[in-house]
Amino acid sequence: MQTTEPSLLGSLATAPLDTEATRSLLQRRLTFLTGVLIALASCFQGLARVVRLRDPAALQDTMGAELIWVQLTIILISVAIWIRLRVGKRGNFELRLLDSVELLVPPICIAYAVRDVPPYVRPDLLLLIVVAHGGMLRAVLVPSTPRRTAVLALLLAAPVPVFTHWFHTSHPAPGLPPVWMMVTVVSAWSAATSVIATLTTCTIYGLRHRVLQATQLGQYTLEEKIGAGGMGTVYRARHALLRRPTAIKLISAELSAARELLRFEREVQLTSQLSHPNTIAIYDYGRTPDGIFYYAMEFLEGMDVQQWVDRNGPPPVGCVLRTLEQVSGALAEAHDHGLVHRDIKPANIIVCERGGVSGFVKVVDFGLVKNLTHDTSGVQLSSTQTIMGTPLYLSPEAIVNPEQVDARSDLYALGAVAYFMLTGRPVFEASAIVEVCAHHLHTPPRPPSELAPAAIPPALDALVLKLLQKAPADRYASARELRKELMLLLEKQPWSDADAAAYWADVRARASDPKSKSAAPSASGAHVHSRTLAVDLRERAS
Repeated sequence: MQTTEPSLLGSLATAPLDTEATRSLLQRRLTFLTGVLIALASCFQGLARVVRLRDPAALQDTMGAELIWVQLTIILISVAIWIRLRVGKRGNFELRLLDSVELLVPPICIAYAVRDVPPYVRPDLLLLIVVAHGGMLRAVLVPSTPRRTAVLALLLAAPVPVFTHWFHTSHPAPGLPPVWMMVTVVSAWSAATSVIATLTTCTIYGLRHRVLQATQLGQYTLEEKIGAGGMGTVYRARHALLRRPTAIKLISAELSAARELLRFEREVQLTSQLSHPNTIAIYDYGRTPDGIFYYAMEFLEGMDVQQWVDRNGPPPVGCVLRTLEQVSGALAEAHDHGLVHRDIKPANIIVCERGGVSGFVKVVDFGLVKNLTHDTSGVQLSSTQTIMGTPLYLSPEAIVNPEQVDARSDLYALGAVAYFMLTGRPVFEASAIVEVCAHHLHTPPRPPSELAPAAIPPALDALVLKLLQKAPADRYASARELRKELMLLLEKQPWSDADAAAYWADVRARASDPKSKSAAPSASGAHVHSRTLAVDLRERAS
């Protein structure tokens, strides 16, 4: 699979026909075409002025006195269209209207300017040149269906023979071919221009469909890259029939060896069995013909805990408790199924809105999930030499013996997440991974109450420190037991839906304020590419 950024042809070839990506691409290409036309008109305006300075009478006698002003009018109209396209988001109808105006106005203006020039100048041929270049430029630069290109090309070219007949009939001159011959010639070239422009669009349009069909990932079409990590890349996607928002994760090529693919496939199968509302839902999985493993999951619009705390600072205690309670519920179900997440960290906890409830948590990325139940295949798919997880949130046993981790390792990581949410900093900080791991193994953590900007109840302080105990036996016995403790704390530190709604409304208000330090970086300059992949369902495990 090619991972380089797609070219212009690639963008045209793989952008779905009815998506925001296509609308955005059309607006960008129309903007570019308008800029090219402005540059060309400006060059001819400069040339006309140079000729006028050298011999004003010659320019007026051959091209007419109005040519410079007509060229200036074309430039001003094009600049107005360019500004309109550059500022804001334009709808499909307006884009098609501007497309037509940009294509048809210059020939009309040129025809008006040369209506009284001497016949030997052959203004009909000048008009034909303008029409031919304009039609070909649009066919090459602007994404369009062949039908639309054919219609616009005919509208553009049809007036040329009419103008030729009118001009040479009303301006007869000796030495020129008969009028019918001149009309025949320009008609032939006008038709050729229309056909060539349409064929050019057909070629690009056909390539687009062939690439789309050849690289379809099942029923899903990838639309925009939304994240990347060591395990793979995540794209926003759409289902061909359901049209529901979906996220597709493609496992990195480095991890796509046969052994790794079997492990990921098994783990996705296991994760798809989870149905807790705070666990991300997995819809589908498969492999591409070139061996890239993927799985489809629900698309979440929100932010992860890392972004949340980095942008807004430590949240209120009640909000932290509610978040931890939801995560512990998701982990409890996974642990009941014999699954250990092994990569609980702020970036894998997404906070979004579901069913009108703000601050709803989704635990994501079970790509490192470990099955503690008996492996009936008899094949050991995980390497005993590999440390799985994120160093800042690794339990001591995950560092010393990764294959011996159990559910209590997830609880240690959740304790480290709680520490980060309360204090705004990780449990241990160091300049090297080895130092961080050494701290996890030997250094007792400072109580979060000593570092938190707000007061923390002693019971919550104790809960976090218990989760961060070095020995698994000294932690809570299960995520279900932890959840009970969190529920008791929530009774003393309530956090209602109204509290959550008010808090998250304030977070969103600050995020939308450009002067706020918590404002999220704008994605307006991001280049959105559509890309699709093929999937070989025959290779799916039974």
